[in-house]
Amino acid sequence: AATWLSFRVSVATVETDGVVTGLSAGVVTVEASYDGQSGYSTVTVTEPVLESVTVSPETASLAVGNSQQFTAMGHYSDGSVVDVTDSAVWTSTDPVVATVSNMAGSVGLATALAVGTATISASFLAMTGDATLDVTAP
Repeated sequence: AATWLSFRVSVATVETDGVVTGLSAGVVTVEASYDGQSGYSTVTVTEPVLESVTVSPETASLAVGNSQQFTAMGHYSDGSVVDVTDSAVWTSTDPVVATVSNMAGSVGLATALAVGTATISASFLAMTGDATLDVTAP
């Protein structure tokens, strides 16, 4: 039955049932009024935080001499998923078996060099995601 008010609607809104939705980073005061009385709460809205990085495909199999494009996705605390392929740093655990490019235009492109298995990793903002690349004979 209370009436709700956000003092900075650019930072957060508040629904008629008191549910606050953050819109941008900042601090906002929320007021609940009922029967001539008011109560206040300070709400801090933060930027979404990167929670994990995943690499796709998770597993791939290539013959020597072929290439596979991998992509990296960043998963954030607000539920959003962002393609971070071009921003990630890519590595291979066994560059004799496969290499992976960090060069513009081919970021995340793995090339199979020798029979074996390598883990292809993408690191972004201190988070790392991995994929397995099995290299077979041509």
